[in-house]
Parts: sequence; C-alpha cells; structure tokens
Amino acid sequence: HYTWHNVTESSRITTKHAFATLSFVAEIFIFLYVGMDALDIEKWRFVSDSPGTSVAASSVLLGLILVGRAAFVFPLSFLSNLAKKSSSDKITFREQVIIWWAGLM
Repeated sequence: HYTWHNVTESSRITTKHAFATLSFVAEIFIFLYVGMDALDIEKWRFVSDSPGTSVAASSVLLGLILVGRAAFVFPLSFLSNLAKKSSSDKITFREQVIIWWAGLM
C-alpha cells in the first residue's frame, strides 16, 4: 500500500491485474474444491442415514450466519453514519438490510 505512489503507472496497472488474476484463480480453486467435496460418496451416505439431523444442522448454521452478519453490518453502518456529515452519504436502513442479506461486508 505505501509503495503504490512510488511506482510507475504501468507498474500499478500490472500489479492491479496480477492481483485480480490471482484472486480469480484462488476463487476457481475454492469452487472446484467445494464442487468436488459435494461429490464425496461417504458424506452422502451419512446424510441419507439421518436427514433430520442434516436439516437441523443446516438450519442452525444458517441462523448463526444471519445473526453474525447482523452483528457485524448494523453496528458498523451505524458508526459509519455517525462519521458522515451529509445525509445523502449515509447508509439507509434499507441499504443496510441489503448488505446484511447479501453478505457484502
């Protein structure tokens, strides 16, 4: 970050594209891993033995994720709004709900 202003414009562009490419490749590996993990036969056998447990665990995890997002998004949005002078720059409650639901922070 501190060297960004000390490099040439072409180096900035190259660095930006290199990190964007690395980010894209890392994302591909994550999705490939998740996709291959979903095809694991042993995990599907366990799920077919106890579908109620699987649904309950998934519901609890989804609830925890939503509560965790809310605990993160709404207080930080409130603090951000306190720091902004103009009301047009403030994050509205509707926008906060969208950020919370989409997990954008």
